[in-house]
Amino acid sequence: MNGTGPEIQIFKPFGEAFELMKKILFQPFDLKKWFIIGLAAWLANLGGGGGGFNYRYDRGEDFQKLNETISRIPHPVLITGICALIAVVLLLVVLFAWLRARSRFMFIDCIVKNRGAIAEPWREFRTEGNSYFLFSLTAAVCLVLFAALVSAPLVYVAIRGRFYLSLHRDRLEPYV
Repeated sequence: MNGTGPEIQIFKPFGEAFELMKKILFQPFDLKKWFIIGLAAWLANLGGGGGGFNYRYDRGEDFQKLNETISRIPHPVLITGICALIAVVLLLVVLFAWLRARSRFMFIDCIVKNRGAIAEPWREFRTEGNSYFLFSLTAAVCLVLFAALVSAPLVYVAIRGRFYLSLHRDRLEPYV
């Protein structure tokens, strides 16, 4: 090889990104655009987790009161309520995943085209957002099924009895 290789610059992309950020957010400064881009960013990460709060408190008494209250509820009503709660939570998870998938395209459109828009990109990227949602939902379902299949033998061993695990350690180790 003759000659020198291309010069690698580490800080140049960061500088260019910072200049683009200043142009989008401050030249000219538009509070409405800030709120619209913020809404798009919030929707693009809706239900994505993050953050945490670790509040340590002795809650033994609270759990005891909750357990006493739950034990007073008739079992058919309790099971129906738990099933309804699980259905509502699953519905909300799917709804948030759909909103997150569609909103990611809105947020990217706001950044790339340097505009604060919600309705236009929502309609414009309908097919791409729905396709991304279906792909992510399918991938999540496949991952959950795979995890269930892999953990099924360990769960079976654990269900057989708590003494079974201490007596047959050789059967537990391959799964763990």
